[in-house]
Amino acid sequence: MVPRTYPSTFAPNGQQQMVVYFLTSVVGLRRWVDYIPVKLSNGGVENSYNNNGFINVAIVPSLGGTVRAWKDYIPVYQDNAATTAWQVSSIGFIPYNYSGFGGASLILDFTNGGALDSRITFTRASTGTYYDSTGVLQSDAINDPRFDYNPTTLAPLGLLIEEQRTNLLLHSEQFNNAGWIKFGTTSVAADTTTSPNGGVNADRVTFGASSGMYQAVASTPTTTYAISIWIRADSAQSVSLISNTDLSEVTTLAVSVTTSWQRVTLQKTTTTGTTVNLQLTTAGSGATVYLWGAQLEAGAFATSYIPTTTAAATRAADVASITGTNFSSWYNVNQGTMYASIGSAPVNNLAQFAWELNDNLGGGLGRIFTRRAASSVVAMAVISGGVTQLDIFNPTVVPASATYKVACAFQTNNFALSLNGATVVTSSSGTSISTISALFIGQNNASTQSVNGYIRFIAYYPRRLSNAELQSITV
Repeated sequence: MVPRTYPSTFAPNGQQQMVVYFLTSVVGLRRWVDYIPVKLSNGGVENSYNNNGFINVAIVPSLGGTVRAWKDYIPVYQDNAATTAWQVSSIGFIPYNYSGFGGASLILDFTNGGALDSRITFTRASTGTYYDSTGVLQSDAINDPRFDYNPTTLAPLGLLIEEQRTNLLLHSEQFNNAGWIKFGTTSVAADTTTSPNGGVNADRVTFGASSGMYQAVASTPTTTYAISIWIRADSAQSVSLISNTDLSEVTTLAVSVTTSWQRVTLQKTTTTGTTVNLQLTTAGSGATVYLWGAQLEAGAFATSYIPTTTAAATRAADVASITGTNFSSWYNVNQGTMYASIGSAPVNNLAQFAWELNDNLGGGLGRIFTRRAASSVVAMAVISGGVTQLDIFNPTVVPASATYKVACAFQTNNFALSLNGATVVTSSSGTSISTISALFIGQNNASTQSVNGYIRFIAYYPRRLSNAELQSITV
């Protein structure tokens, strides 16, 4: 029997099988039964005994938790009796440790830092910044997806999806510029040390007694702003970040500056003022710190860095979708289950969408989506013909910047949501499901409500999983 293949998202040349455990010898093994031959390079011959790469069915069960399904090996039937693709069974396939994604017709893993799955259309009408796998802040080109990493642990975070934001501060890296107003005996030495982006372009700022520096920009009353900047010092220092509105409504954040770069953020909500500023000062004399990457943006939290020079700069929204035959090839119009692992952003005043299934060309009247609501609970909604069929949620609050796993099952009069392995929330309302033709990843179809965080993993099953299965895959 020839094993089924899995359309790999890991192989850049589009190979259809992917494993990483190899045999040094194939002597005594039976083709297709004892091993899966795979092509691992352009020079190798697929399905041959050229030792280019094989997986032995005998070694997989003993690997325990040291491998990951779909990345390290694939399930496959070994006998002619097995007929249901990817069925979880103790007979007829290679055990793959975590069986939760058996039966999924779409699997997208965004934590491997590779190329985006070819079925996804991705756009962003501007450059964007992200941390690479070495912890260095990089700039990505227009329409390039950003696979972000934790700059401290270097752990992969996933695909970064953000809403549009504008950095209103000018000369975000040039603190010696006249646009930054100094008072007292503040002095700036330009480009004295390595910044978070790896260049020698961070400025050293020395504060005297009762001195400081600031920059003010036009603001809108009753609006929340996020103010952020990278700071470090040669030795521990205390610096105050201050934001005023028309030199009143003072908000202060005391920062204990360490010898490592840290991005600090101050929130400021205006009331009646028409300007808002970022001011840095110290209580004592002679404090010296290094500064880089100042940002002031309208929003309840800071987003990825947007560099500026002589004018404010805007980062466009990230838009990722699957449409057309790339969508219909794996979607079941009658029932299904969507799983997602999400790294969420801080609380926002708008819902943060993990994903949305949409009728695309039908004006958005048919929608199924999962979002982290403004109240920080995770919800699932179904809209058919413009009429809300249901909106259910798990009452557990997802903390700011936490990672969560959610699975949503949908079938006429049979809906369910599971969050982090908790008790499944169900609903029997919803008499119809609109025709769906597109998946939007990390946002709604209008790209106005983004996850503002990381999409780590998405899987779609062309059936309504049982409640027990929903709990199992979200643990």
